[in-house]
Amino acid sequence: MSNFRFQFYILIAGLGVAAFKFYLYYTTKSNAIFSDALESLVNVSANTITLYSLYLSAKPRDKTHPYGHGKIEFLAAGIEGGLLFAAGVITMVKSGIDYLNQNELKLSSITLGALLGLGFANYALGIYSERKGKKNQSPALLSSGQHLKGDGYTTLGILISLVIAYFTKWQWIDTVIGIAAGMYIIYQGIKVMKTSILDILGTADEAILDKVIRHLQKCRKNAWIDIHNLRILKFGAEYHLDAHVTLPYYYTNQEVHNEMKEMHQFINQHFNSNVELFIHPDPCEPFCCEYCHLENCDIRSSVFKQTIEWTLDNVLKDEKHAPTEDKSLGK
Repeated sequence: MSNFRFQFYILIAGLGVAAFKFYLYYTTKSNAIFSDALESLVNVSANTITLYSLYLSAKPRDKTHPYGHGKIEFLAAGIEGGLLFAAGVITMVKSGIDYLNQNELKLSSITLGALLGLGFANYALGIYSERKGKKNQSPALLSSGQHLKGDGYTTLGILISLVIAYFTKWQWIDTVIGIAAGMYIIYQGIKVMKTSILDILGTADEAILDKVIRHLQKCRKNAWIDIHNLRILKFGAEYHLDAHVTLPYYYTNQEVHNEMKEMHQFINQHFNSNVELFIHPDPCEPFCCEYCHLENCDIRSSVFKQTIEWTLDNVLKDEKHAPTEDKSLGK
């Protein structure tokens, strides 16, 4: 199932959940349920934006968007965060007003049971969406799944408070939980907006960088003397990787091309996404001989002395690895 079709089904399910929650609010006049229904409505709005962003991100590259349209998913996630923030503020304000007006709370066992079912439904949808987002490297689906799960947690917390109010008749609990839920929704909105802004700015993802470097180290060939100035940018579900790779200076263009092609294949076979590589080949220099593993090299200027493991510290630098006496780098 495509990301677009999956998100469409999530949107339809979300509409049903939101409508049912507003019906429960209408019958109970509960601020806590109102906050939950409003969060679900925000999810529906956000899922609509996400659906459109998935449509755009799936469009092929063109002259005006040479890296594709994937970054629209980051913008969609940011808008969703803004909507969550607004929903939290509205919830807190309404809870305070209703407390001052002393609105009467009406609860029943049927209402509580229905709320429990809706909470489980949202959480299940969130788990499924989050898994699909991780599998397909889709920020939009991942964000949608996280918020659906959060909606499920919010519903569970609200349900517990309403059960207490149902048996104790302490109606002020509804106002307290309504305000608390609003604060939680605001926190989630700020968190989502912050992540979206960092993604749009192209902030380095050290977890992905470390994963790539570890894999390259694992499948490293002797001819790949070092790799440096490595950068990774994310465009929706796709990655763009820039790097400099040091190769023997006497390699022909065809041999250099073959090495770059093999490195490209190694990375794309390991990661469940499309990784575009722009690799700049660098010629080796005499000092590289001290950590070069290439055998039967007729132009070696010095004997092999040490292995330099590829790490975040040396691969991200814009310079060839320099030989060192630091034993922690290898032996």
